[in-house]
Amino acid sequence: MNPPDLEKLLSEAKKFDPERPTDGFIREATFTNFKNIEPGTKLVFRFPLTAIVGANGTGKSSILHALWGMPRGYSTSRFWFSTAVDPIAAGKDPPSYWYEHWISKLKTFVQTRKVLGTKRHGYWEPARALARDGMTVLGPMEAREKEYRTAERWNPVTRTPLYINFKAEFSAFDRFFYFEDGQKLEKKQDDYVRRADRLNTVVRLRRASYKLGSRESVYENRDLTPDELAWIGFVLGREYDSAQYVRHRLLGVGESPTVVFKRRGIQYSEASAGSGELAIVRAVIQLLACEKNSLVLLDEPETSLHPGAQRNFLTFILHLWRQKQLQIVMSTHSPTIVELLPTQAVQLLEETDGAKCRIVPVTHPQVAFNRLGRAVGNFLNIAVEDDLLRAMVDLALKHLDEGERETIRLHTPPAGASSILAHDIPVWISTKQHFYVILDGDQTVEYPDFNEMTQAETDALPAWIKEKFGTSPDHHGSDPAQALLYLKWASARVRFLNAVCPELVLLRALLGSPDLELTNEKAKSKLIEEMESRGHKTDAVSLSANVSFIIANKGADNEHVKHLAKILREFLHHHSKEISG
Repeated sequence: MNPPDLEKLLSEAKKFDPERPTDGFIREATFTNFKNIEPGTKLVFRFPLTAIVGANGTGKSSILHALWGMPRGYSTSRFWFSTAVDPIAAGKDPPSYWYEHWISKLKTFVQTRKVLGTKRHGYWEPARALARDGMTVLGPMEAREKEYRTAERWNPVTRTPLYINFKAEFSAFDRFFYFEDGQKLEKKQDDYVRRADRLNTVVRLRRASYKLGSRESVYENRDLTPDELAWIGFVLGREYDSAQYVRHRLLGVGESPTVVFKRRGIQYSEASAGSGELAIVRAVIQLLACEKNSLVLLDEPETSLHPGAQRNFLTFILHLWRQKQLQIVMSTHSPTIVELLPTQAVQLLEETDGAKCRIVPVTHPQVAFNRLGRAVGNFLNIAVEDDLLRAMVDLALKHLDEGERETIRLHTPPAGASSILAHDIPVWISTKQHFYVILDGDQTVEYPDFNEMTQAETDALPAWIKEKFGTSPDHHGSDPAQALLYLKWASARVRFLNAVCPELVLLRALLGSPDLELTNEKAKSKLIEEMESRGHKTDAVSLSANVSFIIANKGADNEHVKHLAKILREFLHHHSKEISG
């Protein structure tokens, strides 16, 4: 097997258009009254694979359970139903959610609502659209729609969900030994030895049937296929000679799997294997067997997997997405998985002051874990506009002492300056993240004196920001008070290169012309022309490498690098005052 390349898979997945997806794709889900989720919370799916991140108890698994119950013929009651201990309140406002899914034949998204009914311990049933829930009330039915709706509602999406809870994957051996039954260890060992004789007979003779009394106790007994074995080996970073898979109840603990591995001439069962090994066996079997266009729901797939295996598992499921047009949603606490994904693939659940949970914006994977307490500590986080400017900031870091350098963490958001100004900064303001920003010098801003501003000047700030920054920031673009808050934040935390762009700085160093002046676009074109004439590559990685080589070799006193070092020290001073209170 030729292992797929994760970067290529991610690059392909980034081309996915959620407005023109595969049939049955769920574009968004709105939770109007569901468990501990804040009413009206909307979960938007913008990527073939979505990772839901959140602290324990914020409802990640609950969302997976809701998704499992969305397709036709499936019900969330499999996971959530009323009991005396955990009653579900009924009445005029029963638990409900609604979602949008794509119908290819109609070339449109439709909205389906599901509500907790009164049948069979909490059966969830489709219901008519409600305008008060933010839904579009249906008009008269067209002939072409009859297959997909009734007079009052759209039918649930037709697709098969696959739910894998990695926290609940136990081998037959683990179930026997670690589920308490009051037996003393010696008695338990004796029982296992006796019952393992049956299992050994089934394994050795490859028996497809073994009855205890009149009841069948072997449900599956086969060798893993070469494809299954290759993928298990890929994920775990091992080579297996073979593996025999048995589903049975021969140990008296209900249906459980046993796997007998052969590797490097050694044979061992799951009793000697790691729990991650068995979990991946089960997951690979189910995922390779799932239907095309399935809705795959993975609950904490990182359980018992080392970081390398987590990366490989992500590669595996993205490979299956490409093959089978899957929609994949996972809950996870794994920084390894989340930091490999683009921002649009990550959704963060956070508890509100009222003990409800809601989705909050994520502008960088690290921000998700900062919100969960993993992070940043007292690091100074700096967002830099692009890779070429970042290479110059890396040079500027050399002007700082070692302690200062270790305090700074650089980030390059994927969408550039306009996205930082419009989307990232508002989130950092609202979540009180310790971020600072360095941008190219083609849109340098001189900040007004906030102490001297008149009311008329304050009222004009939204238009002023749009003119100076070229964008209207999210949630701060029309309200003068919010615009003032945004501008005060930017005045302390946003700085600019003292040249139009880093390409001009590199061109000046290359030509030995420190006074050369060009526009942004002309500098970029001239630099590519000059680099190509000298036989150098002009892709982003090569240009960034040449910043270090050419500018550094022209001397450490480059005025632009020194200016960036001055900005870094200014940020360090401001950050130090901020964290010290």
